[in-house]
Parts: sequence; structure tokens; C-alpha cells
Amino acid sequence: MNRLAFFALVTAVAFAAPLAAAADPGFRAGHTCLESTSGTTGLSRGAASGMYILHADTAVSKSLMCPVTIDTGTINPTSARVTVYDTSSVDDVACTPYVQDDAVITGLGTRYSCATVGGCTTANVAWSTGTATLTWADTIAAISGELAAVFSCNLGRVDSAEIMKLEHYELAY
Repeated sequence: MNRLAFFALVTAVAFAAPLAAAADPGFRAGHTCLESTSGTTGLSRGAASGMYILHADTAVSKSLMCPVTIDTGTINPTSARVTVYDTSSVDDVACTPYVQDDAVITGLGTRYSCATVGGCTTANVAWSTGTATLTWADTIAAISGELAAVFSCNLGRVDSAEIMKLEHYELAY
């Protein structure tokens, strides 16, 4: 995806998402993610109680764009994280956070759901035991200017009676 298209998508997604609580400006519930693939089969949102986005499609995976609203001109991000629930025995969750400062887009590396604290750097389909927190720390320098941030996540396909949920995500600063 070229930089202009990426920035346009991130900007559109960021303005479509509700603002977070003032105490933690980069925290978002999973239901604020937007699907970036066509179709909605197997995708549902937990609104009042769960605040998650759930995927239970046995045929295809779902790609999501999860925006972070940045309400200041300069930030010093300290970490990024995504919490997922994965019971799939056939695929996994993969997420990559992106930050943009003016025209420079930086991807922080992909993490996959697994039993390792912080997530794995390679796919691990055999793991399907529940909650995982994917983390990125000390990977982002201070950024300023025209800012945007988004998590690009893929919820893989599942087998019968299995699910994947993106519970929440955060860019802490």
C-alpha cells in the first residue's frame, strides 16, 4: 500500500473511531476495529458487555484496521499491545502496529498469538489455548507532526466451534 493510500485509510479510520477515556488516550476496545476485507460472515461485535470483535468463520480469515486517535502534536510512545482470545487449531492472530509522523510510515513488526509472553515473531498455529497479549516495547521513538497510528490485525480462520476475539489494543504514550 502506498503512503498516500495508507495515510488516507488511517485518517478515515481514526476519525470514525470514538475517543478513548482521557486517562488512557491510546486505549481502545476491540469493537472499534473496522474490517478491511469484504464481507461480514462470521464477524460480530460485543457491544455493552464484551467490547470485543469476534470472528468465527471457518472459510476465511478477517483483516482489521484498528485506529488510535492521537490528540496531540508530539508523542513519545512507550509501548503497544493487543489482547486477543484465540482457540483456533487451524490459524492464528497476527498484528502489526504502524505509526506515521508526517510522511514517514513505520511498521513495528508482526506478532502472532502464542503461549510466549508478548507474542511470537513467527506463526504458531499449534497454539490455541486462550488469551494472549501481543506487545511491542521500546520500539518507537518520539514522533511529531501530522500523526496517525493504526494496528493492522488478521484474525485467521477457525474450525467448527472455535473462535478468535480481538479484545482491546493500545498505543501507550
